[in-house]
Amino acid sequence: MGDDYVLGTGDQLLIRVWGSTSGETQATIDRSGEIAIPKLGTLRLAGMKASQAQAAVKALFNKFYKDIEVSVSLGKLRKITVFVVGQSRYPGSYQLNSQSTLTSGLFASGGPNASGSIRKVQLKRNGAVVSELDLYAFLGKGDKTADVRLQDGDVIFYPQAAGHMAFVGKVNAPGVFEIKNSQETVADFLNLAGGLPVVADPRRANIERLTPGKDQPRRVEDLTLDEAGLKKQIQNGWFLFHNIVKMGKIIF
Repeated sequence: MGDDYVLGTGDQLLIRVWGSTSGETQATIDRSGEIAIPKLGTLRLAGMKASQAQAAVKALFNKFYKDIEVSVSLGKLRKITVFVVGQSRYPGSYQLNSQSTLTSGLFASGGPNASGSIRKVQLKRNGAVVSELDLYAFLGKGDKTADVRLQDGDVIFYPQAAGHMAFVGKVNAPGVFEIKNSQETVADFLNLAGGLPVVADPRRANIERLTPGKDQPRRVEDLTLDEAGLKKQIQNGWFLFHNIVKMGKIIF
């Protein structure tokens, strides 16, 4: 069991003892926060961390037996109810186990809809935002700092996405990417696209901008991938093309 897991009503404990006596039993924490152990009585465990449970159960056995060892592990976990709202693909309430985290709730609920954000997913608890998850950071970098454990009654909120851009052509992972804020640059999205393959020219790319309402809504311009070009801030609706390959021969 996780040492920082907090026990609560509905959690099941598997208790095994050996030494001067031996045996196994299962005990579920009831609504009063206690477990009942046959012949020994009750023990309050709700609110206690899992790392403390074994010592508490052993202390109870030591009142009746000498030279005894106790092992305590988690069995079935209690269920919690989490609400998913906002720009969710499948909004509603979800029953999850009590060790679920924010990403567990995201995957269980199917993620955002076409308008929703996966870069500013908010976890709300008692009316306050307790965590904001950027799924790109989690999937691309393994950053789990915002992936906090869920509690009963939590709300997962998908806000509207700020915008999208596409990076296509000679990049390692072409695709459409969500824009998190107006400070993100070409370099940021080039990293999201996996960088350039070795056969690609690292100096140049093209930007296609679509501006509805103008006489010429489509405009294409060259972009130099030098220090200044990489710091250029991305705008909603941009298409970055990198279709330029280095000249020369490939020697095997």
